[in-house]
Amino acid sequence: MAGIGFVLEKLMRQDDLTGVLRGIAYAAVIATGPWLITVFSLAAVTLLVHYGTASLEVRLFHSVIIYNFSASLVLTGPIALVTTRFLADRIFLGTVEPVPATLLTGSAACYGLALLIGIPFYGFVCALPLTTALAAIVNLAAVCGIWYVGVFLSALRDYRTIFIAFLVGLTLGAVTAIALSRWFGTDGMLFGFSTGIVVLVFIAKAKVLAEYPYKFVTPFAVLPYFRTYWPLALGGLVFNAAVWIDKWIMWFAPERIVVGGALATHPYYDGAMFLAYLTVVPSLAMFLVSVETAFFRVYQRFYRAIAQHATYAEIEDNRLRIVRTLATSSRDIAILQAAVTMLALFLAPAVIELTASSFQQIGILRFGILGAYFQAMLLFLCTLLAYFDLRLPNLGLQTLFLVTNGLFTLACLEAGFEYYGYGFFASTVVTC
Repeated sequence: MAGIGFVLEKLMRQDDLTGVLRGIAYAAVIATGPWLITVFSLAAVTLLVHYGTASLEVRLFHSVIIYNFSASLVLTGPIALVTTRFLADRIFLGTVEPVPATLLTGSAACYGLALLIGIPFYGFVCALPLTTALAAIVNLAAVCGIWYVGVFLSALRDYRTIFIAFLVGLTLGAVTAIALSRWFGTDGMLFGFSTGIVVLVFIAKAKVLAEYPYKFVTPFAVLPYFRTYWPLALGGLVFNAAVWIDKWIMWFAPERIVVGGALATHPYYDGAMFLAYLTVVPSLAMFLVSVETAFFRVYQRFYRAIAQHATYAEIEDNRLRIVRTLATSSRDIAILQAAVTMLALFLAPAVIELTASSFQQIGILRFGILGAYFQAMLLFLCTLLAYFDLRLPNLGLQTLFLVTNGLFTLACLEAGFEYYGYGFFASTVVTC
């Protein structure tokens, strides 16, 4: 299958601004399209059911979705990263027969973890009706399935299918959720949205199984990798927890809102941070362009030369090419994101007004925008460390992010509302 790098490189090589802009736009769609589609589908559900459904039911729906997305990332992170390494090795060696079995057994493990956490939490900790608890558990399992099957689509470098699957599945989920909300309230929204996610996952799995048409063999071939690559597994847990820990802590703030007995959220903090994360879309696109074109080419050349027993001079020349490519790419990404960040800081009041948010969120939003800049840079650096298999240094950075984000956010929570968001910002600066 032709990788997306061919498409991007062809666009970027056009000797005009249009080609460059088209390349970045194309990368933006495939890098952040699934995320943005998720956002828009949830926003559509909220806006269109607002007038026909009680606000408390909409709030409960949102809270369950937030909890499930955060929990699913943390639960599936270790399995997803180790499976990524397993797939990479199998593709390199040309022995991909265990892929279908790994997909199915890994998915079963993710669903099992979702039930292990979801049943006691929604069934006993939260004060939810039985049908709502069941709908929440089903949604958690469905979301876990997204992150795991996404690993296999990424291994195929099939960004087009990822985008189409998200577009079809979540559009269906939004429409179904809106339709069912009129008769079943929160239960209808959750089951409807989960329906779209299930369709999304099935489209993705069908694509993977079509690309790897092998029998169900060696279903547990990935298990030894958890012992060898435990830093990857732990890193998948730690990094995803680090991204969410400031939100979890802020859910204990005095301004929090609690629904369903135990589902606490902080609308001011959560909403501002979400808007702040949207500012990294251009740099994510630029990073994809850089990695999939110039960097990936020199990266492959470096390792291919070693495998072919090249001379030391040739290997050193290839190493310097990587250094120069990374320096150029890092500069371009940092400058682009800095420009977007500065613009977003100045336009923060207008963004608050446009989204009908509270002007009390401006301080949180500005700290979030600054923190998102450094978190984006951190994500790029961690990705590059992963390319060179520097597992322990990567785990150390991820652990530092988790500890500082937790401690700094706790300190800001104690200091009061005017300091909200500063802990996340300080943590990303220190770690980056």
